[in-house]
Amino acid sequence: MLIIVAILTCMLAITMPVVQYSVQRMQERQYIEQLTADLYWAASEARFRHSTITVGFASDSSGYTIRTAYGQPLKSAPLPVGFRLYHNFQGLMVYFNELGHISRAGTIRLINPEGKERKVVLYMASGRFQVDGGSG
Repeated sequence: MLIIVAILTCMLAITMPVVQYSVQRMQERQYIEQLTADLYWAASEARFRHSTITVGFASDSSGYTIRTAYGQPLKSAPLPVGFRLYHNFQGLMVYFNELGHISRAGTIRLINPEGKERKVVLYMASGRFQVDGGSG
């Protein structure tokens, strides 16, 4: 009986880091997909409402909130535990005008708990986004 417990403990010790890594990768991939979908949605919502929509980033790097021009929150997206979100937007936000055009180019960086980085690059001319880094 003791041997079985020892074997199970060893197997658990070996598989736990693999499972934890897989969960972090899945959370990272889902958050990047959510972020890019939310950016496209914010642009679409600005066109639909004929009004400015802002994407404001939390000063503590804990996520972002999409708001109307009047400050009404439309959607919030907190980060998974252990992740950090950085950007190079002045004033902690980027906005989409009534035509759905982005206010400024920039980069949003998602750092996972291991320190690996994924980037979403926002281009001014096209208003498109590109995901860099990671595999997946």
